Amino acid sequence: MAKENNPVWRRFLAPALEILQKVRPPEGDFHPQGAWTHQYAVCLLNPERQEKGEHPQPYGKLLLKRNPAEAGRFNLEVEQSIFTRGRSGNRTRASLTCSSDRVASPLRWELRSETLENGAAAGGASVSETGSVRDGMILRSGRGSRKIGAKRALTSNWSLIDAVQRLPFDAAQPLEFDMIEDLDLFKSGQSLRPLGELTLELGGRRTRLHGFRQIGRGILPMHYLLDDQRRLIAATGSLRAIIWDTERKG
Repeated sequence: MAKENNPVWRRFLAPALEILQKVRPPEGDFHPQGAWTHQYAVCLLNPERQEKGEHPQPYGKLLLKRNPAEAGRFNLEVEQSIFTRGRSGNRTRASLTCSSDRVASPLRWELRSETLENGAAAGGASVSETGSVRDGMILRSGRGSRKIGAKRALTSNWSLIDAVQRLPFDAAQPLEFDMIEDLDLFKSGQSLRPLGELTLELGGRRTRLHGFRQIGRGILPMHYLLDDQRRLIAATGSLRAIIWDTERKG
């Protein structure tokens, strides 16, 4: 359970707590600025159904692979699969080149989304897109050419996972930015700030975690939990969460 001297966490984590407590905490050193691979279960949360005794269910996977590139940049490979019916659903693959700045700004990317039927790609049901950021403008082509002005520092929900792992746990000022969700939907006016620490039982082990809270236009509040090594263990909102995949050992 959450540490009693931080009761605010109970409300934020309640929808995902059952799944979180089954996680086996990763072990060993972790260097957020180096090469790493994280895998998460994507979970659908429905507090009303959970109050009636139903359990939150994983319905997808998110795989992130980070590799340092030339000075001040890194490459991020993303694979996200969401299953809406059995092994059928949607899979998105993306390759991003990002700046190693505070928000892990995406500089350019390639994205491909395809429909899955029984775990395999359905023929003729894919979409490809490329994008880049230049002079404060997001330039995208593939699903029609589009330009979007970004007034603040810019990130994506995937590269933000890299950024939050490099932030001080006690940052005095909030991190403010605009965001491209799934490299598709533009969400302006985002803010991320520390929310203190708590202790949870993860896989039967009392584990100290450090929290951040994201609020902004067009999103429900998101809460990020990191271990002492700065690995992101979970990012959870009111309806959806990504949780460290217990099939991985570190």
